[in-house]
Amino acid sequence: MMRHDIQRPGQTIEFFAPIPMVDPVNPDLDNPPLGEALDIPLPPESPSQDALVKEPASSFSALKAVVRKLGGNSIWGYREAQQITPGPEGRINDHFPEIVDGLVLPDLAVVSKTRDDIRDLDKFRLIPLIPNYNALNHPSMDPIGYDVKLPRNVTCNYELSHRPYLDTRNALGLVYDDRLIAVAGAGIRRYDQTLLIKQIQDVSGVTKLLATKKEFYSTGLHNGMDWRQTLVRGWEQIAVDLGLNKIAIQGHKNSHWSAVQDNGYAAYDGVAAAMGYIPKSNNWTKKLK
Repeated sequence: MMRHDIQRPGQTIEFFAPIPMVDPVNPDLDNPPLGEALDIPLPPESPSQDALVKEPASSFSALKAVVRKLGGNSIWGYREAQQITPGPEGRINDHFPEIVDGLVLPDLAVVSKTRDDIRDLDKFRLIPLIPNYNALNHPSMDPIGYDVKLPRNVTCNYELSHRPYLDTRNALGLVYDDRLIAVAGAGIRRYDQTLLIKQIQDVSGVTKLLATKKEFYSTGLHNGMDWRQTLVRGWEQIAVDLGLNKIAIQGHKNSHWSAVQDNGYAAYDGVAAAMGYIPKSNNWTKKLK
């Protein structure tokens, strides 16, 4: 967020925008005085709380559109806390990369029951998976499909798209040797402010039936890490950092994918049960400390 001040006699109106504002007519003019550049008169007084603009504007054209939509002829600022989606969901949607950067994988990694340790743990890392487009109005629980932004140094061999399909707006990605191998997508269930994990999936693109033995065991998914539980622990830490009281894992019967409904018990319900979650309405919940 970048702060823009509009100076009036005895008054400063603050406007926060996610990127530096640039006048499309005069692109060389960085952060111009908003009222002057937009040719829109400023309000005579500070607006009431109820009248605050609720939509972030990422450009001058977007800001003009907001003003027209409201049917007004004035602009004013809003603080970062007054985002279109406030609270924990707003923080996930607006700051997910920074949130994931704060996770420490060695502290979260779970060793598989059949192994004593995790081989090449230093080759694993967690990355944020976010929309590859301006998704300011996209709820955290809604899917973005294949339109996923990947870091330039990360490859993905999942299907022909070379992108995972995400069932939520944001997801944790597990990378091994610069290759995306698994994802876990979650969002905020708004009616009770519970973080709900909807997707825990292998996206390595390698199957035992079609791959050679060397290919199958070189993905990192068989290095002794319980990658499903590890990704869930990552989301648990995020939920704690957001100040949430509950987290949930969607049960396989509540998935909209028929393949998960038919064969997903171990990947979802089994993981939840093993991690101390309590069954409720075909989902699994846990209270956070």
